[in-house]
Amino acid sequence: MDANSVVDGTASSDAAFDSRTTLEDASEDAGDATLVVVADVVGDMPVAIDATTAVDATTAVDAVDVTAETAVVDAPDAAADGVAEVAVDPADSAFDVPDHPGDSRADITATCTPGASECIDTRIRQVCALDGVTFRTEICADRANAAGICTAGECSFRCAANFGDCDDAVVNGCETALRGSTTHCGRCRNTCAAAANATPSCNAGACGFTCDAGFGDCDGNAANGCEVDLLTDARRCGACGATCLIACGAGSCVDFQAIGAGDHHHCAALVDGTARCWGANAAGQLGDGTMSTSTLRARAVALSSAREIVGGALFTCARTSAGTVSCWGANDNGQLGDGTYVGRATPDVVREVGNSIGVAAGLDHACSLGADHQIVCWGYNPSGGLGAATAPLRSPVPLAVVNASAVFTQVTAGFYFTCALTSTGVVQCWGSNSNGQVGDGTMIDRRAPTNVDGLPVAARVAAGAYHVCALLEGGRVACWGHNEAGAIGDGTLVARSRPVLVTGIEDAESVAAGDYHTCAIRRGGEVMCWGFNDHGQIGDGTTTNRLSPVTVSGSFRATALALRGRHTCALGVDGRLYCWGDNTSGELGDGTRSDRGIPTRVAW
Repeated sequence: MDANSVVDGTASSDAAFDSRTTLEDASEDAGDATLVVVADVVGDMPVAIDATTAVDATTAVDAVDVTAETAVVDAPDAAADGVAEVAVDPADSAFDVPDHPGDSRADITATCTPGASECIDTRIRQVCALDGVTFRTEICADRANAAGICTAGECSFRCAANFGDCDDAVVNGCETALRGSTTHCGRCRNTCAAAANATPSCNAGACGFTCDAGFGDCDGNAANGCEVDLLTDARRCGACGATCLIACGAGSCVDFQAIGAGDHHHCAALVDGTARCWGANAAGQLGDGTMSTSTLRARAVALSSAREIVGGALFTCARTSAGTVSCWGANDNGQLGDGTYVGRATPDVVREVGNSIGVAAGLDHACSLGADHQIVCWGYNPSGGLGAATAPLRSPVPLAVVNASAVFTQVTAGFYFTCALTSTGVVQCWGSNSNGQVGDGTMIDRRAPTNVDGLPVAARVAAGAYHVCALLEGGRVACWGHNEAGAIGDGTLVARSRPVLVTGIEDAESVAAGDYHTCAIRRGGEVMCWGFNDHGQIGDGTTTNRLSPVTVSGSFRATALALRGRHTCALGVDGRLYCWGDNTSGELGDGTRSDRGIPTRVAW
């Protein structure tokens, strides 16, 4: 029907009905929002409504006025139809009227960007598929020493504490332990620097270094490595802070090869052949060229090859590696053996002594044991302590001891008497016997060597002021002589003119005697002492006399002893020297003049 034709009312009414029906159908297809084309009749003249006008689909029917007698439907592209064809795009918010009859198009908007990803959890990411609609999820996997994580839409991993990924390969996780790696210490590629005489180390994530064997870092500055040779440095021997007095050998203090004691002074022969003395020095007995009354520090003696050193009342003697004997100090009784009675503040060689293998000093006399196993003595001789065939009161030169048939292996000297050990284990004594110290069962002085009565085979002998003790084979100790303060060690105060066994010791390895006290080293190094203790010379922390052996305090262990007067010195198992007892003249060498009741390290 032509769009401009006029029909009668009936036909017009039918056309309006058809048009309404068509619009209702279109409304059902298009939803609530539909673009329609309607014809309105105003009076007898048809009016065309522009096809682009949008009308609500639910009221589109009402837009047709059926009271008119005629209706004109404007469908420019479909003149033969009574109603315009409407193309409905269900994806659009309104009808899309095509440019050409029968043409329709669906506009689809994507819900995500294909390939894009985002984290939806700390360990889960979501990836948009290529269709832009669907998604796939991915759990970020754990790695070696690492936990999987999602960051900015990508899977990665977080290293466990103290581990690192140090090779730039993500797939293999965190393979590096940062606490102990010297190339990745604490963090990746943090290399610990090398240091002198040291190997770099990483401890708990911090760079450091381990000193090479025999070296130490002793200045507190880790940057300069291990500059100290602990094998030879006497100030840091074996370890930083371990100070030797003189020498360090192979990382151990080996300062002392012999120690000796005088009445109020001590001396030591060192491994380098030098000698040091400390204590009273009124007669020059320290050998440093002075005669100052006392010292609180050791003084060097003018010797270069000392091997053994002993002390008398106011003098000192030393045996050298060449077999000579030198003495210094008081010489009023010829005790220096240099042929004079002139005192010396420095060492002077004893005349006519060569090939000496042992030396001993009494109160005012001294003796030397030669390589021929014979003994010569010099000095004061009021009771026959020199053991010579002739009997001068004093001799400034050595005299041979009689009884040349004996083969002597050791010599020791007390106050005006001398004792010696023979190769058969027999002990012989001669000289003063006022307290039974000769040991022959009498108190009669002996001017020639006399066998000690009833003594088993001995391995060592030591003389005090007026008593003697012998180390027996098997480890027992026997003593005889003066016993007013318990120096005999048998639990009594009774003097003994024959040997008696010391109580409580069966495993002794050495023995030494002071004026009125005695000490022994037991197997394992434990030191036990007994006798006079007025200045703490027993070393048990008291000043109580001990009539039988007691252990020196502090679990002290020693390898050698030197006793005289009222003080004691010992070479500790640590290679250091310790002293205790009387210290009125600085004889303990600790830098004070205070008595010590327990072992105190010599600290010159």
